[in-house]
Amino acid sequence: MSSQNPYARYRQAQVEGAPKLKLIVMLYDGAIRFLRQSIPPMVAGDYDEKVVYINKAVAIILHLTATLNYSHVSDLSVDLCKTYEVLLQRIVEGTTKNDPAIIEEVAVHLFELRQAWKTVADDIEAEKTEPTPLPPNRISGFSLAA
Repeated sequence: MSSQNPYARYRQAQVEGAPKLKLIVMLYDGAIRFLRQSIPPMVAGDYDEKVVYINKAVAIILHLTATLNYSHVSDLSVDLCKTYEVLLQRIVEGTTKNDPAIIEEVAVHLFELRQAWKTVADDIEAEKTEPTPLPPNRISGFSLAA
């Protein structure tokens, strides 16, 4: 029997069964959530707690960067890599200046990217669920009339 709590087991099963594009959206959700969770401790001057959340967000962005596929749509991968680099620089700036506005700015940019990925994922999912049209009846002389 697993020592994980039921919620953690549910989340793990959700991740393991998710399509790749949905996983990307989930990663964005996590990065955004962690950045926003870093703001209250930042305002309160709790450096240790702030850094915990910042580090989690940075780890996700680094993972997104490391998993870019340059063999397909390489221009998109290069652009995303540059975007992630700028966002990471802004996180460092926001953290060192202890500026919640910069951290929120990064969260907003990540949310915009998340929405784009979600749209793509939803479009692909919709294509998969649309019924395939039946081919025209090629049987000659077939009739349902009695």
